[in-house]
Amino acid sequence: MPRLKVIQELSRTWYRDVSLGDCCQVKIKAEVIPDNEAMERISKGKGQTDDPSAPLHVQLWTDKKDYKEKEKIKIFIRGNKPFYARIVHKGGNGELLQLLPNPYRKDHYFNGGVIYEILQDKIDLK
Repeated sequence: MPRLKVIQELSRTWYRDVSLGDCCQVKIKAEVIPDNEAMERISKGKGQTDDPSAPLHVQLWTDKKDYKEKEKIKIFIRGNKPFYARIVHKGGNGELLQLLPNPYRKDHYFNGGVIYEILQDKIDLK
């Protein structure tokens, strides 16, 4: 398990979650010291994508390589441990469009070991 050295506490907020009760969200600036044993397993190719004790590894892929204009893109995302993600599409004209979070999926938290499909049926990619 990696070690964590807290350098600075940036903020602390209390909130109530319906399923968990009172929760405290703390944002910190930290130094992460990797687990040498986990790093050795990864370097030998043993289960980086599935091992929750390994450093965070996120995979992002689509259902196909090429799309036609106005065609809906299927995006899949998976991590080996819980993580937050923001997905941005860069169009052919260089314009950036944030796909996630969006008005239809405001939550950008993902559980580890789960494959998520990011639905783009509400967003028109040009």
